[in-house]
Amino acid sequence: MTNYFHKAKQLTDTLHANLDVPVVWGGIQPTVEPDLCLDYADIVCIGEGEQALADLAACIQGGQSYAHIPNLGYKTEQGQVVVNPPRPLIQDLDQLPFPDFGPEGHYLLHRGRVVPLTPNLLRTYLMDASATGQPVYPLLATRGCPHRCSYCANDAYADLYRSWRKVRRRSNASLIAEIQAFRAQFPFVGEVAFLDDVFVAAPTETIEAFARLYKASVGLPFYCIVSPLTINEPKLKALLDAGLIRVSMGIQTGSPQLQELYHRRIDNEVVLKAAHLFNRHQAQMLSPVYDIITDNPYATPEDQLDTLRLLNQLPRPYKMLMFSLVFYPGTALYEKALAEGLIEDVNAEVYSRNYFKLQPTYYNLALYGFHRQFPPGLLRLMSHKYVFRLLSASVLRPLWRLGNWLLMGVRVWYNKLRLKRFRQYSADIDQEGHR
Repeated sequence: MTNYFHKAKQLTDTLHANLDVPVVWGGIQPTVEPDLCLDYADIVCIGEGEQALADLAACIQGGQSYAHIPNLGYKTEQGQVVVNPPRPLIQDLDQLPFPDFGPEGHYLLHRGRVVPLTPNLLRTYLMDASATGQPVYPLLATRGCPHRCSYCANDAYADLYRSWRKVRRRSNASLIAEIQAFRAQFPFVGEVAFLDDVFVAAPTETIEAFARLYKASVGLPFYCIVSPLTINEPKLKALLDAGLIRVSMGIQTGSPQLQELYHRRIDNEVVLKAAHLFNRHQAQMLSPVYDIITDNPYATPEDQLDTLRLLNQLPRPYKMLMFSLVFYPGTALYEKALAEGLIEDVNAEVYSRNYFKLQPTYYNLALYGFHRQFPPGLLRLMSHKYVFRLLSASVLRPLWRLGNWLLMGVRVWYNKLRLKRFRQYSADIDQEGHR
């Protein structure tokens, strides 16, 4: 991923210094900028890579040239970049083997050292995104996306593959078999996370059939991402009955102008309908998580107020994640920002940008208030147009920078405390061995 560009460079330099083997880069960053990535990697793989890597391994093993393999890019001896066209997308995802979590032949960066992966270390790191306090098994049920959000990697994949917007979905039996295979090898897993952007973008009958099979064959609590356009009451009821513990839903903005900019033509009423649906079933699940994009240079004060007005209408309780907008290469929003001079330093503004690090603005303070569920009256006051415009004045920006500095100090202290607890937990696991 683009966020890991510099880490990939470091790792590749270390591998080249110690091993005489070709290094292959794959993922969204090599897909959208193969020329740049080939300054560091020996080979890049664009798009989906399962068949390409199998062909590459066979050619290397047989001492044959891999220059002809679809999806691969490389440099000739003269330094010319060659990127072969992609092969057609795999339509039957059930034919692919399940992800290999090792632990044999796998390594992990742990406490500053690269060490062999063990079941106990795997258990430790699978705790990171847990909603229940149990190790989480992550998996994907789909590929492709019907949307073309202008800030998202799917926008780039849709340019590479004509049929990317047609979602390919694994069978319910395949999903259950993968979870069961992982649990057979690592019985400590206590939660499942479906990380698809469009997990519920399927007919209600398909979701209900999945829920019945999951409940009968797995029964673990699970998490999934939903879209306000594709979730409905029958789907939610079926998933809750099967063990759904939490949902995440992208809102991004309440401004019609920014919705158009993002190519997310989702009316606020649709968002509120989905939020009220979750609220009606709050006794059966943890608080939903809503995503908001902030720090958008195209956003006007009125756009920001539109978002605050929408958030004031959301039924409580809920959690919120704020993401600082990054213009990622290969997306329509990146091309627009680049053409209009909003990107001056690609390294600082794209490759080194942390999308969790928010700018010190009053708007972000107000968003933080919604995340922390400040009293409704206070939030309405904070988002009143006159209060908002007064406190967003440029003369007060040093105040918000100070507030941000103090907040970051608290976060650093909290993260150090979490790291200390994590290391103690990891050490306990190392000493106990298999449970």
